[in-house]
Amino acid sequence: MKTKLRIILLSTFAGLLVWLLIQFVLPDGEPFYKGHPLCYWVVQLSSDRPRRDPTVLKALRQMGQPAIDRLTWLLEHGDSAHPDSRFEKQLARHMGQNSHVGEFPVWTAQQYYAARALGSLGSAAKSAIPALERMTASAGDSTVQIPARAALILIRKDSITEYVRTYADHDNTNSGYARALLAEVGPAASEMIPLLLKELESTNSQTQYRAIGLLSCVGVESSDVVPVLAKFISSGNVKLRESAIFGLSAFGPLAKPVITQVAAELKSPQQSTRAAAMIFISRAVNREEFKSVLPAVEFATGDSDPLVRELATAVLDRNEK
Repeated sequence: MKTKLRIILLSTFAGLLVWLLIQFVLPDGEPFYKGHPLCYWVVQLSSDRPRRDPTVLKALRQMGQPAIDRLTWLLEHGDSAHPDSRFEKQLARHMGQNSHVGEFPVWTAQQYYAARALGSLGSAAKSAIPALERMTASAGDSTVQIPARAALILIRKDSITEYVRTYADHDNTNSGYARALLAEVGPAASEMIPLLLKELESTNSQTQYRAIGLLSCVGVESSDVVPVLAKFISSGNVKLRESAIFGLSAFGPLAKPVITQVAAELKSPQQSTRAAAMIFISRAVNREEFKSVLPAVEFATGDSDPLVRELATAVLDRNEK
């Protein structure tokens, strides 16, 4: 009797161990937090980037090492991931809604998102360092290489001084790479905000354009940056104006003071400016504040440009639900 009981207990334990292995270690398994799988939280993280959503960061941290192990596996084996996996389907849906990731394979996107998520975990993801180092050494595609390098900076808390110096030297052939890397590091690179604010005072529009783009990544958690970028909303330079509007859309709640100013651009004669204004409203205006821009969005549903009409209709539908 005791032998049978021992066998039953061992069998139960073994079954539980196998279940845990499938859920948390093997490629098909994903940890969950508050009823949502890891893939959901990773997609949410990128939806809010470059801002760092405390709720999403808490979810990733609460899932702990199983989440880090899963993300590390995706980083190294994204090209052999199961084609019907929940993670791949979730990313495929997200990619269809985001043009910046819609042009490369899903498996590359999995590596891209995995690197970003690992970086957001900081030093807690130190076990992923070897995989990230291999990725930076072997990846020929900067789509994956840059997020992996940024993740290493965030996890190891590496200095960004050299990258800032390289970016500032616009004649340096590596300046563009440094700019892309610092943008990926995001708010953790906020030490370079003073440099970028100084560049905005330049009379060179290309220098201003670069600074606006980078400020909308590294400065998104600084309310002091918002009024500075807001000055460019009325710029006579279309490129600077639209870059500022699109950049401000990343500031979320901090962009509240400029909502009315941006909404007024829905009547701009420039189609691309109207589209940028709609993107801002979609990203930065919450349901409570939407009432203040409702007339402008309703007006935009009759816009002569199909893209602006489509964006306005989608925003209107989402806020009426």
